[in-house]
Amino acid sequence: TGKYVPGYGFFLAVFIVLNNLTGGLLPWVPTAIITAFLLQIVAIITFWKSLNWNGIAVPSWAAALLLAHPLLATHAAIPISDALAISLNLFALALVVTVVHGEEQGVWIRRLLFGALLLGILFGAVLWVRSIYSMGLAAFFGAWVVYGIVRAIRSRSFITLLLAATAIVGSVAILSPRLIACYRAEGSICIVTPTDSRVLIAELLGKGFTGARTYTLLRPIEPGAGQLITVPDPFLQSFGCSFYGTS
Repeated sequence: TGKYVPGYGFFLAVFIVLNNLTGGLLPWVPTAIITAFLLQIVAIITFWKSLNWNGIAVPSWAAALLLAHPLLATHAAIPISDALAISLNLFALALVVTVVHGEEQGVWIRRLLFGALLLGILFGAVLWVRSIYSMGLAAFFGAWVVYGIVRAIRSRSFITLLLAATAIVGSVAILSPRLIACYRAEGSICIVTPTDSRVLIAELLGKGFTGARTYTLLRPIEPGAGQLITVPDPFLQSFGCSFYGTS
């Protein structure tokens, strides 16, 4: 189990293997960061296209603003899990829009079920990368099930409920190893055990502004001051980075 889910570690491991196979031609840190950044661009464009293809007109400048959002750009430019989790969420949301609109248009049920299964798998993959999304995902699935029940009562159509159930099955299937390990450790259904959650929260509160996202304090008013280093990061320095992070 552990207080960190291993999804982002698996993502980085792919690039470590590639680096080893190519004899160091593909340094794994820059390659992983560039890939995460490109994946985020594709995810944003996919989500925007999905909205427009399914009757929700969103101007291209809105997608451009999202692409240029400083928070998304900085998250994709440093080795943290946020960018990958956001990309997976956007791919899943694009499928949500497609499945919901497809149901309204009477698309073939097998295609809808496949889409629901795939979006469930993607949402499950998000929790492998960032478990903090678990409450939001539970709320989303809960709302979908309630909506499906209401539609079933009103129109005697169980398609919405079936799609929601299929998506939940997809998420549970991909999360099953983690759920089983967590249940064996704590005797309850969880992704991160309550014990590990308390430890993680205590660590985050203890770090304050010296976490992974606090890299430098800039003081441009003072000539020649440059950067005020908070805590040197040996990990980033070992790869020849010209900036310092915090531990």
